[in-house]
Amino acid sequence: MGESYNCGNRGFVMKKDKDNKVLETVEEKPVIVLSFDGTVMDTEPAIIATYRELFDRHHKNELFTKEIQLAALDDSVYAVMQYCFPEEDTKKMVQEYNSWQRNHLSDLIQPMHGIKDLLKWLKKHDYKIATVSTRERASIVELLEHAHLIQYFDVIIGGKKSNTVDTDGLFMALRLLDAKSCVYISDSSADIMVGKDAGVFTVGFASNADKAKAIVEERPDFATADLMQVKKLLKGEALWLAYDIHYPQENSETKKKVKKDRRK
Repeated sequence: MGESYNCGNRGFVMKKDKDNKVLETVEEKPVIVLSFDGTVMDTEPAIIATYRELFDRHHKNELFTKEIQLAALDDSVYAVMQYCFPEEDTKKMVQEYNSWQRNHLSDLIQPMHGIKDLLKWLKKHDYKIATVSTRERASIVELLEHAHLIQYFDVIIGGKKSNTVDTDGLFMALRLLDAKSCVYISDSSADIMVGKDAGVFTVGFASNADKAKAIVEERPDFATADLMQVKKLLKGEALWLAYDIHYPQENSETKKKVKKDRRK
């Protein structure tokens, strides 16, 4: 039976035998959760190009302003379609978006600079890794397989309709990985706010100069424009241990959903 304790601001778990003799001391690592678009994969050019095509196709070019473009990079496709095309069937617009991007721009979507090296290092050092996104899960899996990155992820959560990765999706990933602590990395100011609400250690990844100001204003626990700085963060003091994940009370439906996802 294991006993947890802190030592020098690092988290460790002692494994003991039946006679209470210490067998080994293992460092307790945080679960690493990354947003997908803009953190794992450089999807921004494809996202903007796809929206531009749809706005043109539906004769709404004048509505695709710089403000809408920035919002579209943070919001779910469902939310953007609902807001910008209220006269259309939102589900059909989302299908149109996904279909055009898949058929025309999949090869344009490449891994973010530094992400593969970071994922390799995390996996080598036995970190559990998840990605959480509003993008459809099938699309995430397809892009990760195409980039030969899928083997690094223990959990993939996708398909939310809300404007950002809400706490339900984040909590589902944390529950599936039995997280006691978490480092949540995202290039979205909205996701940083979600992470703070969830009680996890947040890392703002300023991959886009237009987003950097908004990310800094959300005051993440750590901010960087270089993903490999996350490696240095994890090798330093375990600051995430000072954060308690604010797990909500599970109702029966949530428990059923988590159990179902564990079987996938």
